[in-house]
Amino acid sequence: MKITSTLFCFALSFICLSLKAQNPGGIAGTALWYRADMNTSSTTDGNSLTSWKDISSGNQVTQSTALYQPAYYNDAANNINYNPVIGFDGTDFLQFTSATGLPSGSSARTIFVVGTPSTTANANQNMIWFGNTSTRQAYAIGTSTSQGQVSFYNADITTASGFWQAGQPGMLSSTYAGGNNGAVNLYANGALQSESGTATLNTTLDYGLIGAGVTQTGNTVYATNPWNGNIAEIIIYPSALSAANRLQVMSYLSIRYGITLDQTTVSNYVSSSGTTIWDATALANYTNNVAGVGKDNNENLLQLQSRSQNAGFQLTLAMGNSLAATNSANTGSITKDKSYIVWGDNNASTAFTRAITSGPTVYTSMSRTWAFTKTGWTDQNITVAVDSSVVTYMLVASDAAFSHIVNVVAMSGGSATISSSKIPSGDFVTFAKIIPLPVSMVSFTGTATKLGNELSWITASEQNNAYFSIERSTDGRTFDSIGRVDGQGTTNLQNNYTFIDEHPVTGTTNYYRLRQVDDNGWFTNTNVVELQTAAEATVDNDYKAYPVPAHTTMHLTIPSGVDQLTLSIYTVSGGLAMRQELEQPGSGTDLDVSRLASGVYYLNIVQANGGKKTIPFIKQ
Repeated sequence: MKITSTLFCFALSFICLSLKAQNPGGIAGTALWYRADMNTSSTTDGNSLTSWKDISSGNQVTQSTALYQPAYYNDAANNINYNPVIGFDGTDFLQFTSATGLPSGSSARTIFVVGTPSTTANANQNMIWFGNTSTRQAYAIGTSTSQGQVSFYNADITTASGFWQAGQPGMLSSTYAGGNNGAVNLYANGALQSESGTATLNTTLDYGLIGAGVTQTGNTVYATNPWNGNIAEIIIYPSALSAANRLQVMSYLSIRYGITLDQTTVSNYVSSSGTTIWDATALANYTNNVAGVGKDNNENLLQLQSRSQNAGFQLTLAMGNSLAATNSANTGSITKDKSYIVWGDNNASTAFTRAITSGPTVYTSMSRTWAFTKTGWTDQNITVAVDSSVVTYMLVASDAAFSHIVNVVAMSGGSATISSSKIPSGDFVTFAKIIPLPVSMVSFTGTATKLGNELSWITASEQNNAYFSIERSTDGRTFDSIGRVDGQGTTNLQNNYTFIDEHPVTGTTNYYRLRQVDDNGWFTNTNVVELQTAAEATVDNDYKAYPVPAHTTMHLTIPSGVDQLTLSIYTVSGGLAMRQELEQPGSGTDLDVSRLASGVYYLNIVQANGGKKTIPFIKQ
């Protein structure tokens, strides 16, 4: 069958589109791209490597001497965010067989490296080095003890001390604008650390190594300043990438390796098409320990499980029904291209100190909260795990205060498999457990009497119970303490308690609750009791206090026929501020309130026949 030229061209175009080149961050033009999970001479964990081939052009780095061969690792002990690495032990290195792709002379360049040092004790360690030894016209990226460093043309620029930590992954990148007086910049996890001002480089390509540098003594050339640690990825562009293009590459590396971009200078994480997948401005309170899973075919990204590589308590998310030892061993999938789930936290305490109520249950949660975003996501099963086996619940809320709980997920051993739909995009997550209450409350009731509102409660047992704080409210929302009753400490006996609010607020409903406080300061609240004050028919309504607000003196109008009164002024919290006994008070009296602090008070009037009246007032 004859194929027409038109059909042939169409078929060829289709094939070309199908085989579209993949690039870090979707940014085309890589000169060299070394990734530890691709093109290594061995993919057996722990095996020595004789070569590692670049993805972009096929340029190899090799090592024929067994003593200097690094190792391929794909295991939990060495991987960076479950991804393979190449391990260098301080003597190993790989040498370029061709200068193709290495920047030379004064050509512009951008270089990215991701790795983990095993030690920061050494003065200099080179992750990649290329150039000339005799004139030191070389370019190198690595460490100077704990500082990140780029070295060039007899000059060094470094990050602040502490950027590199032993066993802690990091990402360095450097740009040179090229030509005469081009700027050289160094970035640590995305943040501009330092710049040389301007320089004119003359990188003469005599040698190029990964995992060491080169020096010469007389006629002897040998490797020096070797890297002691792991290297996951090296990317070189023959140009100084723009800030937007650098962000795309850094976002790709950050998602793949669980490295949090410096959120003080980097605004967002983006996909290979430039779409925002993590908005650092909108999520400004949750820019700690950012990590994510995702699929982006344009940059050859398929991160099926992830956690922040920062030290400390972390959340891990894996596709499917379990967490695997490595990313390649995860049997889950992400069905849609350019799909991401990204999360970050507020770096608050992971101690269980926060009470969150959902329905009838009070959970004791961490203060640390995670925010989640989804981009282009199709919901499917995921496994969520945290670094604590005592966590028994994951709480999902639509607000950061967790006043609107949307899902409560039971966890076993600090892990749970759920549909990702349980965590809607933009919602918040924290982790909790149920701590047994220190007091077993049988009942809490109240009765309005002429002596005041009487509150009664019974406990069946108590554990480290310090005291009960009696709290009152007139709106059912804002409560103030009006008294305290000591608890019994620890006891298995039933105990009966009584408290009388002698000065309830009249003319409205009084709401009461108990705040039970144990010896370490943790507290729980009881149910709320609502009481109207008892009938006070014997109290004449002609009692009036003025002026309002009062300044130095408040006048009280007293109805006729009253021969004895007790006047008491109380603070909002129930404290007695002043008291005055009146015999034959007549039609009124003046009260000196000049010594009272500004605020709200209650004037409590008690007649000889037991009748009571309370008048609230303001002192200025």
